[in-house]
Amino acid sequence: MNDSRINPQSEVLEYITARRCKRGGYCFYRLEEPNAPDTYYALSTLSLLSMDLKDDQSKEYLRCMQDSDGSYPNLAFAFFTIRGLGILKGRPRYRPRQYIEEMLDLCIQRGVRGHMDLNDIHFIVSVFKCLRARIKENKKQALVRLIGSMKNEDGGFGRNISNLEDTLTALLTLKDLSWAKDEVCVLNFVKMCEDRHYGFVNVPGTSPGYLEHIHAGIVTSALIGYRPSFLTQAQRAIHMCMNDNGGFSRSIGGGISTLENTYRAIHSLKILARWNIHL
Repeated sequence: MNDSRINPQSEVLEYITARRCKRGGYCFYRLEEPNAPDTYYALSTLSLLSMDLKDDQSKEYLRCMQDSDGSYPNLAFAFFTIRGLGILKGRPRYRPRQYIEEMLDLCIQRGVRGHMDLNDIHFIVSVFKCLRARIKENKKQALVRLIGSMKNEDGGFGRNISNLEDTLTALLTLKDLSWAKDEVCVLNFVKMCEDRHYGFVNVPGTSPGYLEHIHAGIVTSALIGYRPSFLTQAQRAIHMCMNDNGGFSRSIGGGISTLENTYRAIHSLKILARWNIHL
């Protein structure tokens, strides 16, 4: 992206609008094949841009993706569908309480056996919060312990090695579990991931920094109240991920635009604006 295009909002809106399916929902490759992740990221970006989110067709599309017993094909599917409905101020067609309780227990069981998936824990905790459902205290503490087991000596989170993406996922999940941020000190690790060319990299000492890493660094910094050192570099790197179609790819200077990466870019730029690093 040319740095002269300092306000990409109108181009981003055109990119998202062009990917809305006729019957509701969104698809990044512009076929009439809507899917839950693309719909969630499109709606999230529109929300960040303060757009009108009245979309009954997309709401109905998301409501129809649930089975009649209240279940979903998997946790990721449940997360994107329920969170998307939350953005549209909608509710699932069928009560999902039994399903999410079962998935919560399954996540805990897998974690205790050493097969923990941090993303699955994030998905289930986020769904509980979106539905305003209460997680029992003993299960909440079990989740906190499981997440804590993935924290490494350098202060970051990750299986075997710390990385910014897992660190962000851990913090977002702990926040939904009513964490006390002073008890989760990741600042030193975040500083280790700062990079004078990209703003952030996923693992200290590596290169290059991709959009998901820059986003993870910016959002993690905002969560812990830290102002990063290389904000203008991060902004420049994000701008360079923007394509001529108005969407963003994960890599600087080229790549396929996706709704997920476009959300990451706009989310990051919105946070940068709070630090007076403007679009």
